[in-house]
Formats: sequence, C-alpha cells, structure tokens
Amino acid sequence: MQGLKSRQIVYSSIKNLLSFSKLTDVTVSNFETYCTVVVVIRQLLAMTSRKRQSKVVPTTASSPLTLTALSTLGEALKEQGKFNEAAEFYRKSLMSKEKAFGVDHPATLEVVQSLALLLEIKRNFDESEELFKRCLEGRKKMLGVKDPITCECAFNLAEMYRKLNRLDMAVDMYNFALEGYTASLGPEHQNSLVCLSRIATVQAQQVDCLTYAQVSIQSINIYNCTIS
Repeated sequence: MQGLKSRQIVYSSIKNLLSFSKLTDVTVSNFETYCTVVVVIRQLLAMTSRKRQSKVVPTTASSPLTLTALSTLGEALKEQGKFNEAAEFYRKSLMSKEKAFGVDHPATLEVVQSLALLLEIKRNFDESEELFKRCLEGRKKMLGVKDPITCECAFNLAEMYRKLNRLDMAVDMYNFALEGYTASLGPEHQNSLVCLSRIATVQAQQVDCLTYAQVSIQSINIYNCTIS
C-alpha cells in the first residue's frame, strides 16, 4: 500500500507540473522557475519508468501521464533552445504513442508534426519533409482533406518548401491548404487569407527567378559574342 500511495503522489505531482508548464508562457521573470519545473518533471518521469515489483500498479510506457510528460518535456526543451534533447523526447513520445494508439492516431500524428517542425529548425530538412508528408497522409486518411488540422500540416510543409526555394511544391501545398481552409472555415477566415498571401508571395518569387534566369542567359550570350 505504501508503494501505491507513493506512486499516486508521483502521478499527482506530474499532473500538476504538466498543467503549469502548459499554461505558463516562458518569460524572463519566470524562466528559472520554468526550467526547474522541467527538471522536476524529468526526475518524476524517471521514477515512474523504474521497474517495480508491485503487481497492483504496473509500470507501463503507455501510461497517459507518461505519454503526456514525454511530449511536454520535448516542448519545454524546445522553448529553451535545447533542440537535440527536445528531439530525443519527441522521438520517445512518438514511439510510445505509436505503440499505445497506432501510427495514424491523431495523438501520434501530433507528435510527428512537432518533431517535423523541430527538425526543420535543426535544418534536418530531409527527415522533416518525410515526417510532414507522413503527418499529412495520416490526417487525410483519418480526418479528411478539408479538415483544418490536415490543412495545417500542408501549410507547414509549404512553409518549409518556400524556405528551401522549392517554389512549385510550395504553391501546390499552399493551394491544398487554401482549398481545405476555404471549404471548412470560409474564404474570409484568417487561415485562408494567409494562404492567399503566401501564394502571391511565392508566385512573385517565381517571376523574379525566371527574370533572373533570362537575364543570366542574355548576359552569357552577350559575353560569348564579345569573345568570338
């Protein structure tokens, strides 16, 4: 009974700390406290992961609190700029949620997208793209192509393509997101308008790139004529 009571206290502590870390915005004034919370959650999470002999409350990696704690730690570490550690916890969370819920469950795909966004920050674009595509296909399958959450993933992928100057692919994803947002939220919703703005920006970039290429070709031809 003593072991059960201790475990209940640990779970209660994690739950309270998770609530704090989710609701508190990190500022200069509370940053130290926030970091302390992250450390304590990590310690409590380690306690819940240790093997116990008790048959009353078996330790499992798929406990709701454990699953939530892994993702929350990833988010907190990302906010602190500790991207490598954050990626480690996101990956642990992803593996646990795949095992607990399945590969296409919304909770699993949420972590897939979080990891994709983090890897984009780390400039690991190849893996990030794979994860974005996985998230998009999973959400299309589970939620449909016009669901705002599906469109969010398409928009995030488009943003990465735009940064990488893969403009045609960016436009395709922006248009996908725009169509879904327009159908589900309306053409005047902020998300729809942002997509329209992005499409206009990328198309302007495409024109500039084409113009630059044409000018470059003309310059090369002129140079060849002068030396011939």
